Amino acid sequence: MGHLFRECPISVSVWRELSYPTCLQDNQMEFLQWLTWVFSQSSASQCMIFCCALWAIWGDRNDRVNKKGSKSRKEIGRFVHSYILELNEIDKNKPQISITVNKWRKPPDRVVKINFDASYDGRQNKSAVGIVARDREGTVLLSCSEIHQRVTLAFAAEAIACRKALQIGIDMQWEK
Repeated sequence: MGHLFRECPISVSVWRELSYPTCLQDNQMEFLQWLTWVFSQSSASQCMIFCCALWAIWGDRNDRVNKKGSKSRKEIGRFVHSYILELNEIDKNKPQISITVNKWRKPPDRVVKINFDASYDGRQNKSAVGIVARDREGTVLLSCSEIHQRVTLAFAAEAIACRKALQIGIDMQWEK
């Protein structure tokens, strides 16, 4: 990795083509130290160029190894710049989405409002449930959270939260 990205004559010329010689200053660092150092020395836009250049150099290396040809340093540099321009255009043209946060509203007199929500981790098949019950003044009468195992769908996580909130409501009704 160190040779490919820092010492290979093609890579060195690509970094110079991109006007990014900073990343060639210290070849004595281990590869991961070098990556961390480059990120710490670079602006956000330089980091984009750096990452895209790593990707382009790696792709060119794979093309060379698989005998699919290779690009010149100027071609790689042009590819990196055009790709960054494309990303920036996409970012400029993406629709602006505003998120509306609904404030909690008081329930009618002598009514308890129960809010619930769930989160879902599909990698571990777990969900977390949160429930809050409040009176008309917003005073928290009850709150709870639970973690559930072997949950296979986000919809199931929400259903579990709803069931728990309903059970709390039923239990509160019987306590009167």
